[in-house]
Amino acid sequence: MLRDAEVLAVLRELRADGVAIGVTTTGPRQAETVDLAVEAGIFDTVQSTWNLLEPSAGPALARAYEAD
Repeated sequence: MLRDAEVLAVLRELRADGVAIGVTTTGPRQAETVDLAVEAGIFDTVQSTWNLLEPSAGPALARAYEAD
């Protein structure tokens, strides 16, 4: 979905109309998904599963935080 230009265009339109857009991630490829969401530049929030035993999403979440 985060690589689909048509979906992203619709989300941009919704955001321009004042709708807050968020993305939720889980699973082993969360970091990639979070980075794609940040790259898209249209998401207001990111919600991810956090696991102390498998914290690989941590750096991507930090990048999302820094991107605001």
